[in-house]
Formats: sequence, structure tokens, C-alpha cells
Amino acid sequence: MKLGLGLSLTKSNVVQGFLNTFSLNFDGTNDYVAIGASNAVIIGTNHTISTWFKNSSGGMAYIFQNRRSIGSTNLSLGINFNVSVGQAAGYVGLVMYNGSGHTVTVSDENINDGAWHHLAATISDGAQKLYLDGSEVASSTAAFDNEASSDISTIGSQGGSNRFMNGNLDEFALWNTVLDADAITAIYNSGTPISLSSDSGDYDNSSNLQGYWRMGDGTLDEYPLIADQTNATLGDDLFDADAYATGTGNWYAYTGNTIENDDGAIKTTYGGSATGSFVYFRDAYQLSSDLTVGKIYKLTFDVKTNSGSSVNVEVYDGSSSSWVVTGVTSTDYIAATHYFVAANATTAYIRTSGLASGEIIWIKNMILREVQGNPGFMNNMVSGDIEEETP
Repeated sequence: MKLGLGLSLTKSNVVQGFLNTFSLNFDGTNDYVAIGASNAVIIGTNHTISTWFKNSSGGMAYIFQNRRSIGSTNLSLGINFNVSVGQAAGYVGLVMYNGSGHTVTVSDENINDGAWHHLAATISDGAQKLYLDGSEVASSTAAFDNEASSDISTIGSQGGSNRFMNGNLDEFALWNTVLDADAITAIYNSGTPISLSSDSGDYDNSSNLQGYWRMGDGTLDEYPLIADQTNATLGDDLFDADAYATGTGNWYAYTGNTIENDDGAIKTTYGGSATGSFVYFRDAYQLSSDLTVGKIYKLTFDVKTNSGSSVNVEVYDGSSSSWVVTGVTSTDYIAATHYFVAANATTAYIRTSGLASGEIIWIKNMILREVQGNPGFMNNMVSGDIEEETP
């Protein structure tokens, strides 16, 4: 059966209407996905972790880490390390730190074969189990008190700093309960992923799903966003577009430049200011008074220029910037979409660069919304890392 865009439906990517086309490819060097504060991702002491992975490297890698402050607790799932957390090819393992020491639950398996495998772990305060391809392979009986912290949880690395995954990950999920062996076997489904958002057969735990990242197949998934499918929605618009329908409100163009309203668009002309070829768009020095540091936001607007130089548009937070669009030369409006992590709630604004003296840029139809749930943000990755490769 053929779909548009050249996609074929086979047993490997569709089960009872469940389409699974994409996974994330990690380069083993610095790629990772940040999925929010650890005390929002892992709550309480009863948990299950599930993921599909494909790996051909014998290097130690953390598929997931719920990272807590030093002296508190950590929870990590990974491959190619033994009970001493030393590199050992072929192992799968769960590492727990209870504030004073580590418990490592591992099993020596042939997982560096370039094939897809399913890995799951169940955790409670006193019992842990590790499953590979639907079967239990190791267990332990350690304490796990799960102290709270706002440190960032990551997929594909140890805290975004080392032990990076080299290979593909797909259908990563967390539950706030301990799944039984029958549910794990049902999720493995003889090697074909199923939807975790609804109950099916022996899998009856969808109501306990705490986080679900589909690695490119989810609602709202769009580089660099991997949305949490337990709440893949956008919040209310935080930018009051109506206030700028006929005027410029608090929008500001740097000294030497001009700003005006042009049929509902904010129009600025670069006049050769001493700051270089920048025109600043800012509303009281920020996009919105409602930004929260660490949250992910979706910004969209339409932009055009008159002619001449190739114009760039960026979000600037007072210390660093991230590009929205580069090389705008169109004299017709083009749509721009940008996701960013708020680093500063009080100084984030839009600016443009690359303008020549007398060049004009227009921006209109701006919408700014927070991505809900615990969305994942791809770090040091490119759009091509969302690739057509699945179990």
C-alpha cells in the first residue's frame, strides 16, 4: 500500500492504523534531546521506561537520564556498561543513585548488532526489573527515594554533557506506575511498535503515561521540537497582535532607524545607526511579559523586505541569539516558524541584521505560544536527524 510522499505502509510501520515512520538519529558526539525539569518528568517512586533503539557502536551511552542535583538521586537507562559503570560492549543497564551510592542493574546481551531492540525498565522503591525485547533479563532490590530537582532530563546523553547515544531512538515513553511483564511483552509486540496512547490487549496502562515522545511521528513534531504526546498542545497566544493593528504600540526601532504601521504590519527602515545593520523589534524589551525561563515557545510571523541585501531575523535574549529565518530577499510575505527555549524572561526580543541603508523590512501576523507538556528540544542536531528509519 502506497501513501503520498513516496511512503509505503508495511507491517513494520503500521499496526491497526498506527503509523510509525520516523526515528531520531544521534551522532554519538554531542546530540541530545532535553525534555524538561526532572521533577516534572519523573514524579514519585513508581515508574516504567520504554524505548526502541538501534545501535552498532560498542561505546557507553545513556539513552535517558533523569538528572538530579549532586547529592540527590539520579536515574539512567543505557547501553554498553557493566555493573561498575565501566564500558563493556553488549550490555544493557539501569543505573540508580540514591544519594549515597549506585545500584546498577545490567545484563550482557548482543545489542550492538545494528538491529532494532526494545528496552524497558520498571522502577519502584525496593524493586527494579530490566526487559529486552519483551523478556526480563535482570533485576535488583534497591531503594529509590527520588528527591526533587529542577535539573534537566535528557534523552540520548548523560545530562547533555557526555555518554552520548550513537544510533537511533524511537517511541520513548515514561509511566508513573510499574507495568507488569504482560504489558511489557504487549508493547514489544514481537518487534513491531504499538500506540502507547490507548490500551490494547495486555497493555492497559495508557492512563498512567507520564510522557511520550514519538521522535518525529507525533502531533506538533517539527525540527527542533519533539512534542510530549501526553499533552501535545499549544497555549494561548502571548503576543497581543490587536494592539498593533493600526499603530506601533511599544515596538521600538533603534536610534537612526524608523518604525511605522503599514496596514497592520510593523515596518522599519534601516537608517545606518551606529550599532551596525540591526533593526530591533521589541515591546518593552520583550516578546511577552509571560515567558518562563526553560519553557519552549513557538513563534510564527510573516516577513518580507523591499529589495537588496539578504536580511536575517533572530530572537535575541540579551546574551545569545537563535535564528528564525536567514537570507530573506522576498518582496512578498513568507511565513516564518521558530521554536526557542526561553533563557531570559525579561529581555527576549526580535531583531534583524544584514540590512543596507534605506532597506525596509515588514513583520506581521505574529503569534507566540508556549508548547505544553514536557516537550523535547533537539540540541546540536539538524532536521535530517529526524529520519525515515523505524523498527
